[in-house]
Amino acid sequence: MKYEIGPIRPPSEAQSLLIRVTRGCHWNKCKFCGLYKNCKFSMRSQKDILEDIKRAREVYKNRRFTSCFLQDSDAFVLSTNKLLPIVEAIKSEFPEIKYITSYARADRVKRCGAKSSVLWYGIRK
Repeated sequence: MKYEIGPIRPPSEAQSLLIRVTRGCHWNKCKFCGLYKNCKFSMRSQKDILEDIKRAREVYKNRRFTSCFLQDSDAFVLSTNKLLPIVEAIKSEFPEIKYITSYARADRVKRCGAKSSVLWYGIRK
């Protein structure tokens, strides 16, 4: 049984559970990143994401993760109402997870009022 995983994650997330919440990048204008230039941005449905979290638990039934990285780009593009059930499902299926991380733009984090100890960001020109 498989679930959908995106093409990239930060090197420090090599041992993290990967959950794809978007495809591509909503901004897609950063000069330092060409990864998503040929990829149309879309948000995955909450239903598909929640199913993937359950599938990931089946795939990794004997593995304990300490962190989860939300892929592809900025997961905070999802509304708080859509993001919170995803976070709750991750914590329910993987109660050992201590950190949930994501790439993020500063304006999105501010909008959400997110309190996170790890966010990945790039500086754009």
